[in-house]
Amino acid sequence: MIEIEKLLQELNSQLESPTPDSSGGTSSGSLSSSRPLKRIRRRDPGYNLEAQLEKLTGGVNLSVLPGMTSYNSLQLLAEIGTDMSRWLTEKHFTSWLGLSPGSHSSGKKKGKNRTKRLGTNASTILRIAARNIGRSKTALGSFYRRISTIKDAPTAITATARKLAVLIYNLLKFKKNIMSLVRKNMKTVITS
Repeated sequence: MIEIEKLLQELNSQLESPTPDSSGGTSSGSLSSSRPLKRIRRRDPGYNLEAQLEKLTGGVNLSVLPGMTSYNSLQLLAEIGTDMSRWLTEKHFTSWLGLSPGSHSSGKKKGKNRTKRLGTNASTILRIAARNIGRSKTALGSFYRRISTIKDAPTAITATARKLAVLIYNLLKFKKNIMSLVRKNMKTVITS
C-alpha cells in the first residue's frame, strides 16, 4: 500500500513540475495555444489494422467495401469468423444473420414478409454500414436510395445490409479480390 502511494506521489509531482518545451521554454501541464490539438480517435488501435486483417483473412481486405472501415471489419470478423464453410450458401448466411425476408403462410393464405428480429452483433454492424452506404455515391448507395423511396428507410437498410453480407460471404469464401468479384457480378449483385 505504501509503495503504491509513493508511486502516485512521484507521478503527481512529475505532472505538476514544469517540463522543458521543444521551443526552449517551459510549459506546465496545461496545453499551449501555439500548437494545434490532435484529434483523439477512440477506436484507433495505433497500428496498421488493414495489414493485420489481410493476414487474418488470407489476403482479402473487407475495408475496401463501401461503408466498411477497418475497425468494422475487425468487429465483423470477430463475430462471424473467417471460415465460411459453416454456411452452405449465401442464403444460409443471410438467414443466420437475420437479414433474409421470411414468409408466413398457412394453406393458401399468405402472411406478412418480415425479417427475423435477431440480436446478433454481426447484423447490427452490417446495418450500420448499410446506413453509411446510403449516403455514398456507389452502386449500393443508389440501391439503398431506390429502395428507401419505394418502401421505408428500415427496409432499405435491411436490404442493403443483406447485399453487403452477400458480398462479404463471397469474398471470404472464395478469397477473391473485390474488383474481380464486382466486375464479374455487378449486375447480379445489384439486381438480386
